[in-house]
Amino acid sequence: MARNALGQLSESVVAVIHTSRSGQIRLISARKANSRERGGMSISAKRLKEIEAIQDKEIDYSEIPEADESFWQRVELQMPQPKKGIYIRLDTDIIDWLKSKGKGYQTRMNAMLRELMRSEKEQRGRRGRP
Repeated sequence: MARNALGQLSESVVAVIHTSRSGQIRLISARKANSRERGGMSISAKRLKEIEAIQDKEIDYSEIPEADESFWQRVELQMPQPKKGIYIRLDTDIIDWLKSKGKGYQTRMNAMLRELMRSEKEQRGRRGRP
């Protein structure tokens, strides 16, 4: 199942859509968060400034494994698949809902359909069907 997350990358707040398969996190899309999304962050501006002020030497990395050679052997480069433009008729409330989530509603719809397709294929595989 695809999940959404907000985070900070350099000076920008980013919105990320990701999924987890076989213990690996797969990035589906990342983009600069819009003002509505930035406003919805659960972290206060004061706390964000406190976090930004922390020096690297003050961070406890003891529970974070290093990205050693074995990590890079498990990484799989996923190039974006070319998209094909289509015309599709959808109910107005579905389009409104997708657009209410912010910019990139077509990318989001593609990610949702991809995850549904992957899940269905996985279920068929468990049942021994093609």
